[in-house]
Amino acid sequence: MKNLLQSQTIKFHIIKEWYQAEDLLRFWEEEIRKILQTQVKDESFKVIFSAHSVPVLALDFEDPYIDQIIENSQLIAHQLGLAPSGIPIPGRAKAILACRGSSQMS
Repeated sequence: MKNLLQSQTIKFHIIKEWYQAEDLLRFWEEEIRKILQTQVKDESFKVIFSAHSVPVLALDFEDPYIDQIIENSQLIAHQLGLAPSGIPIPGRAKAILACRGSSQMS
């Protein structure tokens, strides 16, 4: 990877705090809000944030990516006005966050 970052033909811009980037958060908030406004017919619902791309090895070595995914989902949930649901999450499924809301969302 170090050699790739020093490439003369490919320019890299590393965003270390990608999970906090306002444009990314705004994109997901808008997309989720569209789904909630057009497809959620009940008064209450749950939104489950799940990171399917996290390898088990990352859990074993406490890779910061997992905490970044969790923080990213918490930030999106906060922007949507969602509250944690209290759904129990299995031990190794640390990168899942469940939130509840109401179809009365703004």
